[in-house]
Amino acid sequence: YKEISKKYLNDDYPKNDTSVVFECLLKYGASWCLKKFRGMFAIFFIDQRKNEFTMIRDVLGIKPLFYTLIDNNLIVSSEVKGILSSDYIIPKINKEHLFYYFTERHVKAPDTLIENIYQVIPGQILTWNTKEFKSQLNRDLQINKTGKSLKETLVSTVNNWTVSDVPVGTYLSGGLDSSLISSIIKTKNKSLQSWCAFFDEDGFSELEFAEQVADENDISLNKVQVLENDYLNKTKELISEKCYPLSVPNEIALTEISKSMKGKIKVALSGEGADELFGGYDRIMSKTKGSSESFFSQYNYVPKNILNSLGISNVKSEYNTELFNKGGDNYQQKVFNYFRKYHLEGLLMRVDFTSMQNSIETRPCLVDLDLFSKASTLKFSELYDEDKKGKKPLKEIASSYLNENIICRKKIGFPVPLNKYINEITDEILNICSEETVIKKSDFQKTYPDIIKRPNHGQVLWMIFNVLYFESQFIN
Repeated sequence: YKEISKKYLNDDYPKNDTSVVFECLLKYGASWCLKKFRGMFAIFFIDQRKNEFTMIRDVLGIKPLFYTLIDNNLIVSSEVKGILSSDYIIPKINKEHLFYYFTERHVKAPDTLIENIYQVIPGQILTWNTKEFKSQLNRDLQINKTGKSLKETLVSTVNNWTVSDVPVGTYLSGGLDSSLISSIIKTKNKSLQSWCAFFDEDGFSELEFAEQVADENDISLNKVQVLENDYLNKTKELISEKCYPLSVPNEIALTEISKSMKGKIKVALSGEGADELFGGYDRIMSKTKGSSESFFSQYNYVPKNILNSLGISNVKSEYNTELFNKGGDNYQQKVFNYFRKYHLEGLLMRVDFTSMQNSIETRPCLVDLDLFSKASTLKFSELYDEDKKGKKPLKEIASSYLNENIICRKKIGFPVPLNKYINEITDEILNICSEETVIKKSDFQKTYPDIIKRPNHGQVLWMIFNVLYFESQFIN
């Protein structure tokens, strides 16, 4: 913001970032701001001169922004909770949008799981003049050609995102992405602190790898153990705090990390976006040929036959197919576009909520316009090796910072031992659901044998519990 203030407002000493946003909106307008601003932002701007109310969300959708219009009352909030607490709206689950939740673990903008509550779309300028909405949408990333190499762009991007007047830390799982980010930052921040959450169970902890990276780089590592016997109660607490179903089981771990961070740091850098930019998700993204049907058969968390049996409509699957097919000229382009435009959105919303509820500003430093621009020019052969293992350029850069066993080890992905809670989760579901709930008790009982056969049955049951518990607390 200081750079923008100096270059466009002739002010070398701005008060803060918000004052720069305000002055730029007055002088140049919303369209200019969306093109020039770099970083993460969600803006609500009231222009009393024109009687206009404008909402703006950054192009990559890092920060969320929700709204509703009830009886000519516009309500805007950074979270659903702010709208529900207004008492203007009587919440009701949109049953069609349950399809999004169970297949993609989040509902794509502009929709939400609740009727009449909407999201501003990433890259959207949405203005209400008390009579109608006017929308401008630009989700196309401008390709900024620079003379910098990918490594130079990555390192400068990470360092730029550490600029802060308050202490900065990192998430450190021991995986490639967070380890590389932490190692880069450590070269300039000698007192860097990092955080790692873990379950005390074989196969569900990456703590040893986080400890290795911390030891080799002299990073102070804060270890946060998630207690298994308290996991379901923590899930309930977080749903109540969020006023919305959780998207992934590790939101509990992320919340516990942000609680531990509170009082020690104010800003934390995370590695969201690395898979989408540099070719992660090998099982899906490394395929060179296919159709929308073959893509979604692998991508969707809960298959259509189980959703049908639970009484959840598949009508929105056609919309997903349409979005997928618009994503490029070939299968690879379509897959990458879908992950970058629609999948990433859910990841960013998850990490934003779990950190902001504890007053921690999490910055996904890889979700940067310059880095996205650079990565979007990389060819398939530059992203994947001969064995179709992704993140090839990231691994090459990491070789200057990390040991080979960290770079090449198989990703676990912040796992949660959900299968240990199957009986407890099932009992909770049966206690909550009835023939009047959004998922009927008879449908659940009928579908249960098919659910339990699936490898991810713990995840499916956990998601069903989330929806029903949310409904019991805020709908009924």
